[in-house]
This record gives sequence, C-alpha cells and structure tokens, in this order.
Amino acid sequence: MTHAPDYFVRQVDGIGVVIDVRPDALVKPAHEDVFDATAKLCASVGWSYQLLAELKSLYDANLRWIAGYRHTCAAKRRRIRIHQ
Repeated sequence: MTHAPDYFVRQVDGIGVVIDVRPDALVKPAHEDVFDATAKLCASVGWSYQLLAELKSLYDANLRWIAGYRHTCAAKRRRIRIHQ
C-alpha cells in the first residue's frame, strides 16, 4: 500500500498533523482503509490525522500558503500560525 498525504503541518506546540483532503464523493471503500492505516500510523508517532472533505476558504488559503514551505528551498525552521 502506498499513500502520500496532502499536507503535513507542525503546530506551535510541536505536534505534527497529517492532513488529507478528499471530497466525500471521491472517497471509495478502498480509500477508507488507506485513511484508517494513515491515522493509526500517525497516532503511533504522536501525530494527529485529519481527513477533510471540504475546507473553509480561509483554512484552505492558509494550507495552500503553508504548502509552499514544504520544499527544500524553505527548509529554515519557521513558526506559522493558522487563522481559523
């Protein structure tokens, strides 16, 4: 089984959050098994896992902005707050 989540966020308190974004209409039974396995793996290392169907526009904009920092050119440690 292979799976690449959509986002990884490290909160101010240091806890990691793995996020998958899938509209409910696109989630098939086989995907549910993958999402369950991802949630269990995240829990085993002390991270949380979120499966989001639809994002609020501000939250979506924040996640897309943060996603730009996942590349090696932005490897400096930064503190980022998500406004909800």
